[in-house]
Amino acid sequence: MMAATLTRTLESLPALHAQLSVLSVELIMFAISLVYGARALAWGLASHPARSRVIARVQQDLAEAVGLSMSEGEAWIHYCELLFIGAQHLTGGLLFLPALLSVGPEHLRVPLVCVGALSEVAFDVYDTVKRTHQHLTAGGKPRGGLGFLLFILAHHQLSILFALPMNLHYASNPYFQHMTFNLMGAGGVAVFASSAAQTLDVSTRRGLWAMRALNMLLYTVMLYTRVIAYVPLSALLLHTFWRDGAWRLFALGAVGLTAMGLFNAIVMRSMHSRMLKFWQMQEASPPERTEPHPKSASVQNDDPNAIDQAASAGRATPVPDEIDSTDSDSVSSFDTAMVNDDDDVNAQALAGDELSDDTPGSAPDEQKWWLAQELPSSPPSSPAPTKCYDDRSRGLGQDAVAVAVPA
Repeated sequence: MMAATLTRTLESLPALHAQLSVLSVELIMFAISLVYGARALAWGLASHPARSRVIARVQQDLAEAVGLSMSEGEAWIHYCELLFIGAQHLTGGLLFLPALLSVGPEHLRVPLVCVGALSEVAFDVYDTVKRTHQHLTAGGKPRGGLGFLLFILAHHQLSILFALPMNLHYASNPYFQHMTFNLMGAGGVAVFASSAAQTLDVSTRRGLWAMRALNMLLYTVMLYTRVIAYVPLSALLLHTFWRDGAWRLFALGAVGLTAMGLFNAIVMRSMHSRMLKFWQMQEASPPERTEPHPKSASVQNDDPNAIDQAASAGRATPVPDEIDSTDSDSVSSFDTAMVNDDDDVNAQALAGDELSDDTPGSAPDEQKWWLAQELPSSPPSSPAPTKCYDDRSRGLGQDAVAVAVPA
């Protein structure tokens, strides 16, 4: 029964009574989807990781564009409402494709055009009533000011004034079909692209480039549909009305198309500023990497020649295995200990005393050659005493280290 009624209604389009019936059904469906569907979606996405970021951006965008302030809850519901609005715009625009491309049953092409145009009227009527009510009564304070209300009226008046008479007389006109498809399809693309962009984290390189790509796509679509194609299509439609002597439609079209052109200019200005904003935004710098402090070159225990070379060069031999694994402060402390040893150990070395094997803390047998290192022989005429430094007194480990240094 319902299917038969729907079929008869579609076949009756574009008759005025059939249009009013379709418009009533679409208005009820759209109001229910926005009032209850958007709130259900907001509840289902309450734990979305990007929720706080989306709310902040919705609040900022509305404040900058139209001076409208919203609480966090209102901003989140508004975001979810936009998803339903985008679906409505995109679906309504797609209904024009069979007529534009001359595909599908010919007897359904014009009725689908009428249904698509009326879906835009249903949204615009609902949104105009809602925003006007909010402006006048919500909380006893205007919402967004008079400028915001005029902005809404400029956006919605074209379909409200223009759609029904165009469906009656020019539903098969290609200029009308092309323009309506452009405006509705671009609106759907804009809503979904903006909604996706608001979830991005532009503090990351990937998020910033995704934001730039979405804004470039959005700007390109808007530039074509609201400037490049809109101006000639508007002129062709007005010329058609003038040629046919449809003076009332010419008057409505002149007012409506001009107001929509002003709205398009506002939209393009906003799109341009937004695109430049993200293209001029600097990418986040990668975290600085701290280079490890270079370790001192160590002399291996099994290389006596290296010890002799270090001694003959008059430089302190770096500590082998145990000290080499410490930080730079430990190495520096060890070097200071070698140069500033106490006088008792120096005196012992100058007197020619040798460290005995039973001295506490003496080195194992395999390392005794360290304790016996001597300088190369000096000229006979001036024998040079040899200083032997024993670092056992500094408590640097179980192995005592003695380095021969020129006196």
